[in-house]
Amino acid sequence: MKRASAPQRLVLLAAAVGFLLRLLWIARIPDVDMDAYGHFGVARTLLHDPWNLSAHWVWLPLYHYLLAALVLLHGTFGMARALASLASAALPIVLYRDASDGDRRVALLAALGCAVAALPNVLGVSAQQEALFALLVLSGAWCIDRRRFVVAGLLVAAACLVRYEAWGAFGLLAAQALLSRLFPRVLPRAFREPLPVWLLAPPAAAIVGFVLWHRAVDGRFFAFLEELYRYTHAQRGVLSRGPLFDALYFPVLLPLLLFGPAVVLAAFGIRDACRPGWILPLGIYLFLLASYAGKGSLAGGRYYGSLAPFVCWAMAEGARRVTSRRAALASSLVLVSLLATTGIAFVRLHAEADGARAELDRAVLRTLHSP
Repeated sequence: MKRASAPQRLVLLAAAVGFLLRLLWIARIPDVDMDAYGHFGVARTLLHDPWNLSAHWVWLPLYHYLLAALVLLHGTFGMARALASLASAALPIVLYRDASDGDRRVALLAALGCAVAALPNVLGVSAQQEALFALLVLSGAWCIDRRRFVVAGLLVAAACLVRYEAWGAFGLLAAQALLSRLFPRVLPRAFREPLPVWLLAPPAAAIVGFVLWHRAVDGRFFAFLEELYRYTHAQRGVLSRGPLFDALYFPVLLPLLLFGPAVVLAAFGIRDACRPGWILPLGIYLFLLASYAGKGSLAGGRYYGSLAPFVCWAMAEGARRVTSRRAALASSLVLVSLLATTGIAFVRLHAEADGARAELDRAVLRTLHSP
């Protein structure tokens, strides 16, 4: 068995330390994401009625069935959070493997950045589905770049049954498969090789199957998306801070809050970073941007969860490209930027947990003193 190199051991150590710290957080601090409890409740419902489509509400079904399997094995809500932490720990490991020999320095910085970045760590302490989704997307991109198209298709299909933005990734994959055969010169050089049908078939079957299942139950097409749109549109109306702020928040301000000021380096590195597998995150980002512009999605930072590893890679490429003569300084700036945002994120998360506990205590007291 080949011995791990020093950079590989460093990535494994960073992933392991992050995993253990998140487990310590999970043991002491409750999950503040109410949707996470909702998913777990759906999973319990499915144990009694596994084909109850209405139990999923507007959510996609795969994560609920995975949680149902965990509950069937006597798993707890805390175990679901621990598994999310494990999925987040796998991200920097997969990211480091996604490199050729010439990219090892970039891969090391990207992997370490992903290990300390706010989003993988915050999502890794919640029983939400974003940590699993991020791992599916990154693994799918890795398989596309390694030309393991059958496995990639299955991973993208699974992602399409976990979160809706994966449908945007499938749409861009299908567009690339068509344009690369008809008008290859309109595509960037990295995306010109035609993708095979067996990459597209599994996610197409997953999406069509889910839509037809809903059609059979609801009596009309896309009723579940209409309900989702009504909910998010109403929430966006309440949360709006004016047209200019709303226009800048998701594409500009939120990345700065999530990755720190060094995220501007990603703009210089994305051209060098892009490979065929990057069709997945680009499709997801375009889907999120379009749905946000149409008020079909909220502006939560967790929407960037599956994009975080790719942003870290682009930041690493940007650091190499812009300041190649001062690589150590550039790398330090990237890691400091990501660590600072992580510290701020967990301070806010702790404050939210304290607020949730206080509200629960007040509710208990009201119940005890009610006539």
